[in-house]
Amino acid sequence: MNLAGRLEAAFGVPELPHALFHALPNALRFDLGGEHSVATDPVRRFLQGIDRARSICRAAFAGSKSVEVVASLYGAAQRGKPERRALRRLDQAGFNSGRLKSLESIPQNDAGYLAEHGCDLHRHWFGATLSDPNADIDRLLWCAIADELPIEPSATLDIYFVDFQRRLIAHPYDDRGMDVAAGSPRPLAPIAAKFASWRMNVTGA
Repeated sequence: MNLAGRLEAAFGVPELPHALFHALPNALRFDLGGEHSVATDPVRRFLQGIDRARSICRAAFAGSKSVEVVASLYGAAQRGKPERRALRRLDQAGFNSGRLKSLESIPQNDAGYLAEHGCDLHRHWFGATLSDPNADIDRLLWCAIADELPIEPSATLDIYFVDFQRRLIAHPYDDRGMDVAAGSPRPLAPIAAKFASWRMNVTGA
């Protein structure tokens, strides 16, 4: 079964949205960077963000037999040097980008991109089963949370951690927060209770 079919079966969507919290019926959103300012204290913001994200992922996937990373980036239909460079940035964090296999390329119907570049914008999907989930998640979390901070290494990828069997998914979208979603409310209840003080309830946050 291809990626779209697996996502449809587990979460009812053929393509992972940027905001799981708003798109899926069973989802939580957690504050990561919190009160620390990007402008005046980026290091403390980053450290708090990665500590919180690691704690949430450890709890979420503690019962998982298999965790996969599914990542996407945008570009022209024919992938080239920019896409390869984006993937290779993961190597700087100790994650071998060669493990990521190409899964799908989905047209995005972006008229602005077509007008500017003369070709369609595609969302390219890659994935791998994590051989050492805790260590791999740590490396990938670093890249995701550092993306818009003056912290290196970073990577301009959308990164999702998925347990298809348990129908559970986590998406650290940047230093602001992370969404955790599931195919049913049950897996989310202990996570919501354990990290209640970090939850965000404001729509659009």
